[in-house]
Amino acid sequence: MPLLGIKLTRFANNSGVAICVSRHHYLADGHSCMSFIKNWAATVRGELKLPFPMGDDRRLLRLDPKPSEEEQRQSFRQQQKQHQPDFQPGSNATVNKGVIVQFTTDKLQALKADAIASLSDAEKEAGWLSTMDAIIMLVWRATVRARMAAKDRSFTCMTMVNMRDKYPALPVNYYGNASNQALFTMSADELTNSSLGRMAVMHRQEILASRSHTMQQWLMQADITSKTSLPERVVKWTPFVDYLVTDWSKFGFYTVDFGEGRPTYCRRFTTQFRRIGCILDMPPASDGSPTGLELSLGVEETSYERFCNDKELLAYGTIVH
Repeated sequence: MPLLGIKLTRFANNSGVAICVSRHHYLADGHSCMSFIKNWAATVRGELKLPFPMGDDRRLLRLDPKPSEEEQRQSFRQQQKQHQPDFQPGSNATVNKGVIVQFTTDKLQALKADAIASLSDAEKEAGWLSTMDAIIMLVWRATVRARMAAKDRSFTCMTMVNMRDKYPALPVNYYGNASNQALFTMSADELTNSSLGRMAVMHRQEILASRSHTMQQWLMQADITSKTSLPERVVKWTPFVDYLVTDWSKFGFYTVDFGEGRPTYCRRFTTQFRRIGCILDMPPASDGSPTGLELSLGVEETSYERFCNDKELLAYGTIVH
């Protein structure tokens, strides 16, 4: 896989263009990729000063002594024992179909309000939840319901966490991989029968726990000690993860302008052999106000129709095939 691939497709009669950008995760994470695109657009427009000057001093994220791949692999094995001690290689492999779930702003407000209302007073005092927590848990448990899994089977969700604001020495526009991972495990019974609010609060607690990691703990998972990329290591070393979710909704996709106007639509591809969910903002209204969020993900082919007809999911989201 090349470090960077760009494809430009110009529509008939010069009516528009589609720009596809693919980058190797060995080079940078999603946050860095978006900064690159914004700088690229500014250069095309003729600007002499980059809007997002890159900080690429890799010494800022380096362990001394540097861990070997085997040491990192052992770290992943410990995670597996903690979250999925009975995992068997190949048991989580599926063929998936891509789908997009759209959530308008009013439905997002209702989703968060309903999630909070489902909490007991003690649960409200114990923690808090964000709209993003509610979305991730809503969609994840819809996929588990659709698969009609045994009640005692456990599932693990991995959520990527941006760590750039965690360490003062790390520039906000650090170019590279600066993401940690939060792992959240529940049984199918808990996922499908617990209140949405309780699940969302527990997910938020795992996010906060990952942000409290020391740099040593974080980089044992995030540092690249060879040419093996982070996603490649996630696939090979954490196959027990049911879903990997990343939030790109705050990257400002709809502010990018190459001189021909801002984009009318942006989306991230879904992969056939890995269940990955990506949250993006929906195209803004004509006055620039937000209209909602959408989550693109891969759903197991055998449970695809059941997922697309999940009643709880459809109470808040709209399926786009």
